[in-house]
Amino acid sequence: MQQDQAVQMLAGGLNAVSFLTEDTKALRQLATRLGEWPLLLALVNKALRERVSRGQKFADALTFVNRTLEKRGLTAFDAQNAQERSQAVTKTLQVSFDLLSANDYMRYRELAIFPEDVDIPLATVQRLWEATGGLDELDTDEVCERLYRFSLLLRFELATQTIRLHDVIRTYLRQEVGIDGLVSLHAQFLDAYKCQRWAQLPFDEP
Repeated sequence: MQQDQAVQMLAGGLNAVSFLTEDTKALRQLATRLGEWPLLLALVNKALRERVSRGQKFADALTFVNRTLEKRGLTAFDAQNAQERSQAVTKTLQVSFDLLSANDYMRYRELAIFPEDVDIPLATVQRLWEATGGLDELDTDEVCERLYRFSLLLRFELATQTIRLHDVIRTYLRQEVGIDGLVSLHAQFLDAYKCQRWAQLPFDEP
């Protein structure tokens, strides 16, 4: 992505008319730091918009984001390098996680058990989250809406009642949860269906 496009993406949904010259310069520097990579630009844009919507001045929101990235050690990186991309995602996600409640963050981590490149039925997510956090159908919908608003979900389709994770973020979540954590979550998920193996599920189970 070209820098001008990257800056537009970072500023999307914000009142660009009120930007000062130094704000535009800061946005360009931030776009460079994020490697002009759409995934990271989207994450940071949603974080900026959320902080501004909560009453923080744009310049202060921008300062907060930059300080968070500096604390995590994110400098300019090569978006074509898979390892550097992965490290950049890890460091940038904290900007979004700071906007989540502890409960939302825990529920989000639990999505790591689902396969990559699949649309996950909300009914299935709710079954998991009911077992791990006591969430009902409305709670699940609200949490997914917040995650999508912060670009932590690739898709949240009301028509099909499904969500999808970005592959790169899913990889991060699996690393965060760890093998033991994944085994425990899979066991809780299986227990939620009151069966001993997946083959026992009815054919109409989504």
